[in-house]
Amino acid sequence: MVNSRERERYEKLIRRVKNKAGVMYIEDLLEVKHSPREMIDDSIKQIKYEKNLDEVKLAISYLQAARVERSLDPLLERLENEQEIQIRCAIIQAIGYIKAQPKRVIPILEEILLNDSNDKVRRNVAQALGNFGEKSNKILLNALFRERGKVRYQIIEVLIEIEFDEAKLIKLFQKEVAVACTPYEKYSFASGLIMLEGLESNALKIINDLIESDNLTTKQISAFNAIYNSKNDEKNRQKQAQQKLREFIKKITATHETDKIEFKSTFTGASKNKNIVQESKFRIARVIASFMNSKGGFLFIGVNDDGMIIGLERDYKILKGDNKKDAFKQELAQTITKHLGAIYHHLIDVKFAKYFAYEICVIKVKTCNELVPLIDLKEQKHYVIRTINRTYSLKSHEIDKYNDIRTSKLSLLLQ
Repeated sequence: MVNSRERERYEKLIRRVKNKAGVMYIEDLLEVKHSPREMIDDSIKQIKYEKNLDEVKLAISYLQAARVERSLDPLLERLENEQEIQIRCAIIQAIGYIKAQPKRVIPILEEILLNDSNDKVRRNVAQALGNFGEKSNKILLNALFRERGKVRYQIIEVLIEIEFDEAKLIKLFQKEVAVACTPYEKYSFASGLIMLEGLESNALKIINDLIESDNLTTKQISAFNAIYNSKNDEKNRQKQAQQKLREFIKKITATHETDKIEFKSTFTGASKNKNIVQESKFRIARVIASFMNSKGGFLFIGVNDDGMIIGLERDYKILKGDNKKDAFKQELAQTITKHLGAIYHHLIDVKFAKYFAYEICVIKVKTCNELVPLIDLKEQKHYVIRTINRTYSLKSHEIDKYNDIRTSKLSLLLQ
């Protein structure tokens, strides 16, 4: 049921929308709890029968914002018969946001991408396909080689946005920029490389050469400046984040011993491949076990080997659930139980730290008064320790000797 206050707010907003106050009120409408069903029904009817284009666009926008799956049939039916470009683009965009029934929708979008003669429509299709994630990767890659101009540039942006295999994209873009025949093609792939590699990319010279030789339009230069400024801001934030991280490390590790600090860029391997995920999680467990068997230490997840903050965003995209931190902690606990054992949980303290836009995980590991076994992916037992700044797996003849030395050191400390 909708209470009287919500009903009053709803009717006020709907009057504004119908009086052409516009799409700006659609998000407000969605905030009204239990939005009356008639709004959705009315929007679907408008898509089916309305001839006034403004009314139709408003109805599409509402259903897009509401992500109403039952609107998919009337949207697809209207798309099939609609000739007006603006309406076709709006419907395609809405279908991409709704993201329902991919097995049915993706082939329809692919057909439009192959056969529609309008560039704007095909650009919207590329964006919509990107919303379906890796299910559309093959279609987008095929279209990348077939398309030209603005559509190709849109596909490049979508592939980067959905985080298609970065290494493969860089290799592909480097190859394509080298053989590109037109300035726009060079610009498209060079811009893609800068989006992936940052301002250190060799592609920056290609763009500068195109600008100096007057081969780019004012609009293209403006778009590139936006990319450049964004990457420059990101670089500055990264520098500030690095300084904060160095200060944090200095604070928590007074001795600055490199054997007590380890960086890992990711927990899950940033992959949906089960083998990669398991291997990556095992590496985390291996480092933790080595700290327990040595002098303890700090493991930073979301920081690469060079000490550059990457953040946990790639891990968060892999993990399920709304609360990503809780999901991360739960997966970490399960990893420790699997590879070390539940009895060692008390030796770790898990915290999260945020540096500007970058969130990392900091795991403080205490030393254990007994050697902690590490169970690998083949369920074989190992003993690992820290040596200078790496993890070392003890050979069978070294285990007892190391344990004797370690026990005697611990005894001296306790005296």
